[in-house]
Amino acid sequence: GYVWTAAHVAQKPNERIQVILADGRRLEGVTLGLDRHSDAGLAKITTPGTWPCLEMATAKDITEGQWCVATGHPGGFERDRKPVVRVGRVLSKQKDLLITDCALVGGDSGGPLVDGQGRVIGIHSRIGAQLTANMHVPVHLFAENWDRLKSSEAWGHLPGQTPFLGVQGDQDGDTARISRVYVGTPAEKAGFKAGDVVTKFNDMPVTTFDSLTAMIAECQVGDKVKVVVVRGGETLEFEVALARRGR
Repeated sequence: GYVWTAAHVAQKPNERIQVILADGRRLEGVTLGLDRHSDAGLAKITTPGTWPCLEMATAKDITEGQWCVATGHPGGFERDRKPVVRVGRVLSKQKDLLITDCALVGGDSGGPLVDGQGRVIGIHSRIGAQLTANMHVPVHLFAENWDRLKSSEAWGHLPGQTPFLGVQGDQDGDTARISRVYVGTPAEKAGFKAGDVVTKFNDMPVTTFDSLTAMIAECQVGDKVKVVVVRGGETLEFEVALARRGR
């Protein structure tokens, strides 16, 4: 009863979900692990029974130029509409990404991309800047990370969702001293200043600027974090919501 989907569809592990089959049956399920970097997600049907499934291809079964079929629910699920089918080709096969010219629309995410034999070769992820830049999670990433996904582990960040505080520091220093606060960032809005020395991040001790960077990387965009700094002998505490890098 395992279901492949996109990480941004599942959102987080251990969430109760409902799985709707093509014949209208509604089953109970739960989200499991997420590889946010590649946008691979796993869920599991918890309703007892045996369910229809598709054969899974392997990485060697995928070649650039081969025909493929994308199915999904563009615009969102509609009770009386069957999944929409689009035919195209694999334009690019990369280590953690497939690009096809099977046009995707919002709502298709998490649907299957299959080859001419009906084997799943990928899962719909996102849409590029052009109609021919339709991105899918390759099948082999689910196989390679199966144990982590099955155990409900979540790691990485979704494409374009790297968390950002908005400070620069000395990478070689023996403290996490802030040398610059960028304008318009969460750090500036919260009141951080150049010269502040960060000593704690979410109650965890910070020893160097590299350690602060690593702690931020473990968070997600939108997370509210507590940061303690020392400024001229005075200890200050800030609560700040991390933003998306590049915004």
